[in-house]
Amino acid sequence: MRNPIKVIATLAILSFLAISCASKPSTAFLGSDTQERNRCTIELESLSSPSGGSFKITGLFPDKIWIEGSWRPDGKGSYMLEASSLHWFSNWYDGWTDASFEYACRLTLTQVDAGWTLAVVESPLPGEPMSASIRYRDAVLDQQSAIKHFCNRWDRIRATASFLKGRKTVAVAGQNAVYPPFRLKKDKNGISFFARNSKLLFPEIYGYTTVEEMERYRDSKKAVAEDIKWNLAYTEDTFPENLREIRDTGTMFRDWEESAELFYLATWHAEMLESAARNSIISVTEETKKKEN
Repeated sequence: MRNPIKVIATLAILSFLAISCASKPSTAFLGSDTQERNRCTIELESLSSPSGGSFKITGLFPDKIWIEGSWRPDGKGSYMLEASSLHWFSNWYDGWTDASFEYACRLTLTQVDAGWTLAVVESPLPGEPMSASIRYRDAVLDQQSAIKHFCNRWDRIRATASFLKGRKTVAVAGQNAVYPPFRLKKDKNGISFFARNSKLLFPEIYGYTTVEEMERYRDSKKAVAEDIKWNLAYTEDTFPENLREIRDTGTMFRDWEESAELFYLATWHAEMLESAARNSIISVTEETKKKEN
């Protein structure tokens, strides 16, 4: 029986540069050190097969998001990667969520001289959820309830992401950045996606952006939900009609607390993928799995 072969393609994605550098876009997820490098791994199984095999890519997106699909050779030294699913896992203070999405992304992995390049052929937004498992405190939701709950959440997240993408002065960390980093450990200027949009979506919790804005809404009517007083005038002035009830009932805040990475993915998916493919150093090695007795 032929031993399966894995090809590990390690992509050292270029680090996020300072906002003042106009020539380089930001990368996906970074810590406090701007020289820190993200790493992406592509595993191609059964490389010796003339018809192709399966693959898994980790590191293009946040740590607990990965994509899977199938690959095939094109006869010219390249590998066509057809993704079929995107997977996401998240721990939060009261439980965890594990879900997968339909995902029709297409990539090309090509050998050039002694190195490799990765190119995006097609980059659609992750589609409908395919599966979901949710634990809330000591209870695990049954499969039907979990997928229904998660589908509703994903619909709300996509609607909110559309709103965020239209407010580039808030969603983008600086005029010259293609897209902002998700979080920064030392974010004194509040340039990350999480810091800026936390204030935009929930100033009652994270603070208003200016003293003038805080004073403007100080005496406005409030709605209490999730033990938080939501400012109805701020909601009406800031949000489109389809998002107002979601915010005023605290539902948007629960979504954000438990799955902020998905807001980021839904807002900047295409930019993250293009940047990761374009600004990567790729090394490919072959590893033969030992036959099990």
